[in-house]
Amino acid sequence: MKAIFLDIDGVLNSGQWFRKVRSTSWKWRQMAGKYLSYSVDKKAIKLLNEIIEATDAKIVLSSSWRLGPPLVTLKVQFKEIGIDLYDKTPCWGELGITDWESYKDESGQEHLRVIPRGDIIAKYLEEHPEFTSYVILDDVDQFNEEQHNHLVFTDREVGLTTSRSEERRVGKECRS
Repeated sequence: MKAIFLDIDGVLNSGQWFRKVRSTSWKWRQMAGKYLSYSVDKKAIKLLNEIIEATDAKIVLSSSWRLGPPLVTLKVQFKEIGIDLYDKTPCWGELGITDWESYKDESGQEHLRVIPRGDIIAKYLEEHPEFTSYVILDDVDQFNEEQHNHLVFTDREVGLTTSRSEERRVGKECRS
């Protein structure tokens, strides 16, 4: 089975998209952040669904949007915007709502560290051997060297597009 580890912000929405909808929709201003359908670009969803259809991959939500809501709730919300969500990566951290963990330094003082998304995906893949191949769609590089071979790095200003040259023109690196 194939997996697409999906980030939302910077992939299914973008800086360009936010500026466009904010300037043209009074309703967006009231709804943004409250409902998934008002926080993602329908064009990016269409592209994602084309990738899914071409690859028969399953969507595993790796975005911070996975934190908190149970999987059953997320599946309903994503179905409403046209995405068949298969699963989400685990939440690490206290109460299962953050990707932070505490640690003590040499002096015994407690600190928090961010758990890189790559570590979370690696743990997920270790626990789900049914996935034999995967790709990561993300706009922030939190991944190890091996995972870079599976990373489609989007420009948060542009989001998911069909053209890598468009992303480069904006000035961001794009790896596939």
